[in-house]
Amino acid sequence: MPDVAVSSLVPFCTLADLKLQLRVESNEEDNLILLHLEAATQQIIDIVGDTPVPEEKAPLFRAAAVIIVTDRFENRGGTQMATGLPRAAEGLLAPYRNLRV
Repeated sequence: MPDVAVSSLVPFCTLADLKLQLRVESNEEDNLILLHLEAATQQIIDIVGDTPVPEEKAPLFRAAAVIIVTDRFENRGGTQMATGLPRAAEGLLAPYRNLRV
């Protein structure tokens, strides 16, 4: 499989994916969920840059986005990691972190 730019994987997940994860059945919080997805997407791209990754690794970025949105939605605030990421998302993204000098 070819390498793809991380930005080409956006959106990492859908509103339906997130509502299933969050067990949200109504549409009342759709805007909030989408806001969290937009922020999570930007944060992932800020962390990994537009790094080429093997296409088969795309599910890692989807999982990271779902984890970040879930954390933000359920906790509506802080997290323990200095990066502002839940530990599980940090672990998924760490191998692809764009190291800047």
